[in-house]
Amino acid sequence: LVFAGHPDYVGCADNLTIAEAPCQDLVICAEDGTTHVDIITRKIPGVKLISVIEAALMYPTFIQGTCNVIAGEQFDVSEKLVRDRGYLGDYAYGVNVHSKEPL
Repeated sequence: LVFAGHPDYVGCADNLTIAEAPCQDLVICAEDGTTHVDIITRKIPGVKLISVIEAALMYPTFIQGTCNVIAGEQFDVSEKLVRDRGYLGDYAYGVNVHSKEPL
């Protein structure tokens, strides 16, 4: 599990905090039915979390501004994937790996 997205909020997710501004406005998109949702809600209690039914729906949800960070495996949060779907804004990656799904 890694985080990427709007630079103002990625550090909040990566540091597992929503206590201070701008982190109070953190909204994370993650794929429903994955362990990522469970890990996020356990590690960041009270975070606003948008669960989408499949990973492909994270990108338009992020691009439309419904969430400001996406969560997933490193491939899922690839800047290339986000750019290929039309995102033009600033984009950053977290530095921590919070879990790794088995292959």
